[in-house]
Amino acid sequence: MRGRYRTRRRPGRPSRAGLDSWPLLVAAAVLGLALVVGATLAPQDGPVAAPAPVRLPGPLRGGPSSDVPAAPRGEPASAAGSTVGDRPAPNAPAQPGAEQALAAPPLLPDLRVLEPSGFYLVDQSSSGGHRRLKFTTTIWNAGPGPLEVRGREQPETGELVVYQTFHTATGDVVPGEQVGTFQFDHRHGHLHLTTFARYELWTVTPDGGLGEIVARNDKVGFCLMDNVPVEEELIDASRGVYPVDCRGDVQGISPGYGDVYVAQLYEQDLIVDGLPDGRYALVNVANPAGAIAEVSLDNNRAVAYVRLSDGAVGAD
Repeated sequence: MRGRYRTRRRPGRPSRAGLDSWPLLVAAAVLGLALVVGATLAPQDGPVAAPAPVRLPGPLRGGPSSDVPAAPRGEPASAAGSTVGDRPAPNAPAQPGAEQALAAPPLLPDLRVLEPSGFYLVDQSSSGGHRRLKFTTTIWNAGPGPLEVRGREQPETGELVVYQTFHTATGDVVPGEQVGTFQFDHRHGHLHLTTFARYELWTVTPDGGLGEIVARNDKVGFCLMDNVPVEEELIDASRGVYPVDCRGDVQGISPGYGDVYVAQLYEQDLIVDGLPDGRYALVNVANPAGAIAEVSLDNNRAVAYVRLSDGAVGAD
């Protein structure tokens, strides 16, 4: 009758076989935990990815933007001049940049060009030089915001890379995209923003239109400054003007002001070797590549008609 009966265990009490297996279970658990901890603390192969940059939206071409490293969650971004090493200083005020700039859009410049003037010829062909058509140009800002650029040296090359900077109605400063480089012009004695303007000379068709281009100066560098008021109603006297010495790495043209380049300056000309006498159209184009974000690119050129005759030039 033994086969018909089984011993009954008290509820909640393990069997003898269960007690015998506990040491094995505990050892397996300890081994698994050691493997997990070891994998977590082991050095990682390869570089550790940096935090994703924050892209500041802009008003043109998907916008002038800037890569601003994101601050760790719960920590404010450090204000300029408020850092210790590469970490925010204790109690450093939060910088009012990206978040506020989104609510206050950047105020854009609007570059416009006055008609070239002051024409004359310099003929150095007899001494192996060129015959140059000299003229004066003015590029001015008709927009609600300043055209401001700032240079930043690249450690690898020593080159001064230039970025556009925007201002908002609430007083914030918003960094923008690269728009060119600064180069020191030893003839002018100061820094120039490269390829800021382009000069062209065209033939004129019988109906007064532009025919074909016969001379061109693509690499026209400018030092941006407020050196002549053009539209008094746009000038805000309280904000000051951009300096005219062009020796710093911040340059600009304020609303209502113009930047005049007189005919006597070096490279303020077009080479007209061998051109026959006749009527031509001189075209001055600002921001020819559209690298500078502004209100409109449709008003960036001006045309003046000139006539070459008997070794002289005059407005026509």
